[in-house]
Amino acid sequence: MRIFIAIHPPEELNEVFRRLQRALPHAGLSFPKTFHLTLKFLGEVPEKDVAAVRKALQGIAVVPFSLTTSGIGVFPNESFIKVVYVGIKGEGIRQLQKSVDAALKGIGFPSEKEFSPHITIARVKVLQDKHEFAKAIKAIPREDHAFAVHAISLMKSTLAKGGAVHEQLEEYA
Repeated sequence: MRIFIAIHPPEELNEVFRRLQRALPHAGLSFPKTFHLTLKFLGEVPEKDVAAVRKALQGIAVVPFSLTTSGIGVFPNESFIKVVYVGIKGEGIRQLQKSVDAALKGIGFPSEKEFSPHITIARVKVLQDKHEFAKAIKAIPREDHAFAVHAISLMKSTLAKGGAVHEQLEEYA
């Protein structure tokens, strides 16, 4: 089973992300239908081991905190754009991610080398003119929106023809 741990933004923020998607040049892009901030991607995990992941996540205390969106960016860089994202900043996110890492390291999952909090709003398949695309992204007005985090979710990701389909397996508050 392909799984990951994520934070879900509130529904009203999802409309902001959809509006940002509409502001992007559409040629050569694919757009996720749902949005999340990935804390840790575990990849393919045998079903027999998912119970240990669930148990490890139960031991994490999710103390409510706030996050703020912080503009649009690209991965890995403007010369080779593969992902368009909304950045996330705020006290507490790195500590929560480290807690997830520590809990799962105890059952054999390696720690993240680098954590860059973001929410993907588009994936790039092909770009005709990356300089024009980067210019178009920079022209989108920056919107900062705060939201509260009360829980994390264990998610299942199924690869399909139209993109990954995500299903929440469990929530930990």
